[in-house]
Amino acid sequence: MLEKVFETYKDIYLKIVDSFYPSLGSTGFQERNLTVNFSKAYEKTFENEMVFSWFELQFGENKDNHFDCVIVNQSKKEIYFVESKRFTNTTSKTASIRHDVKRIQDYVDKDFSIDERFDKFKEFKVYGLILADIWLENNKKIAVYDRFINKTFFNDVTELLNKSCDYKVIDFKIKRCEAKYALLSFLWTAE
Repeated sequence: MLEKVFETYKDIYLKIVDSFYPSLGSTGFQERNLTVNFSKAYEKTFENEMVFSWFELQFGENKDNHFDCVIVNQSKKEIYFVESKRFTNTTSKTASIRHDVKRIQDYVDKDFSIDERFDKFKEFKVYGLILADIWLENNKKIAVYDRFINKTFFNDVTELLNKSCDYKVIDFKIKRCEAKYALLSFLWTAE
């Protein structure tokens, strides 16, 4: 569905890391780069359509919660609620990313229809999107990567039962780094 976007997403990353290694002596890229670069790729792919992105979208009764990004394509009548994670600690990040899926789905199920900011978009197709990255530098991280490759990472998340889901894995080698790097994504129809 988003194949061209993911091609552009990968190209953006390769262009950056082939020209400039952004971290100081580590494999630590800030997770914000996932949403910014994906949003950039989406907007570039659909540059002739009415598209906008917003980062840190507040929501909740006390406005004390947020999504990392929302992308709205008014031409295609689609909305993407996006969360991103870096798999640094696989145990805590696995729990956190599953919580993000539940937050997105809970928002779509309960609050989207009453959030007046989206009044003119109520008939749009709504998606949840998880973006993640991982360095394949140990067995625990390779196991997470394999579960994305095998499309099993979210199999036991009850909020996703009967949802149309898709995984995408983009991996590549970065100069100066021994471990392979991977961009992981999980997209589902949230409505």
